[in-house]
Amino acid sequence: MTLHPMVDAGDAVNVVRVLRDLDAAQRKSLADSVRSYEKSLRTAEFVSRRFWSPRLCALSVAGAALLPTASSVAVWLGR
Repeated sequence: MTLHPMVDAGDAVNVVRVLRDLDAAQRKSLADSVRSYEKSLRTAEFVSRRFWSPRLCALSVAGAALLPTASSVAVWLGR
């Protein structure tokens, strides 16, 4: 399963729908993928506000749902 299309579309509602019923092992398996995807978006050579803004809400929701601790979620939301 990949969240990238939903994140790229800024579709936070479907991110919630997909992640809501996952167990801990499934969340853990997606967490690394979402982290690396976020990093690739954040560190791209040119990132405009227009590019980043639609993805921000969906990425925030995904991080809050997938990351294991409150401190890792706080760092995620601070980016």
